[in-house]
Amino acid sequence: GGYGTGANSYGGGGGGGGGGGYGGGGRDNSAAAAAAGNPNTLWVGALPPDATEQDMRECFGHWGNITQVRIVPAKFCAFIRFDDHASVARAHREARGLSLRGSMLRVGFGKPDPSPMAGGGGGGGGGGGGGGGSGGGAPPNRNLYVGNVGEDITESDLSALFSPYGSLERVKVLAQKRCAFVMFHSLENAVNARQSLTGTNIKGSTLRVNFGTDSGQNNSGGGGGGGGGRGGVGSSGSGANSIAVGSGAGGFGAYPGASQQ
Repeated sequence: GGYGTGANSYGGGGGGGGGGGYGGGGRDNSAAAAAAGNPNTLWVGALPPDATEQDMRECFGHWGNITQVRIVPAKFCAFIRFDDHASVARAHREARGLSLRGSMLRVGFGKPDPSPMAGGGGGGGGGGGGGGGSGGGAPPNRNLYVGNVGEDITESDLSALFSPYGSLERVKVLAQKRCAFVMFHSLENAVNARQSLTGTNIKGSTLRVNFGTDSGQNNSGGGGGGGGGRGGVGSSGSGANSIAVGSGAGGFGAYPGASQQ
């Protein structure tokens, strides 16, 4: 079952709905499941929008010989095939915390084919909670979440800090949560600002800058629903969505929710 205490439950939104249970084929972060499916493929998520095959080879090539790279731009992820499982296991173990142009990458075991693996599929996972914000890191978008905002930092301060990177649509400080949201008109400007400004010190506070939830996806952010039930475990679930961990969380009630990585 899921739980409703993920990182996105900022502001008025309730606790997030739980994710689905263990379903059939999909991404599985266990080495045993990877070995049961395709043991030589690494899944890499949270890519910057301009990530290339060459970027993947440069970031992961020193862990072993890469035979194939497939980037899925719509999902901001890639599948990297090595010629042996030992290389995949090392990359999966040691690449935690690796970043590319300001985006903190996520890694797991997977296979390029998005369809479930053949064999006994598990029962469907339970439905996620309604109205929750996005879990596990929002993809690049125009809305930036700014964390560790000091009590004396104002919207004017943040406007002055972020506006050199492009035209701002709005700036909102949530003093009681020590955070803020900065919305750009341009995705490219938001990506550049996040890359450049995370870790910036202003009035004694070191800011954390991540992508928030796109305003078009979840403006209202009502309370999250209950966690979904756990489905049956498939016999060979090693594709890109095998384990749907219940970590979705409630969105921000009056402003787009944040996604902390």
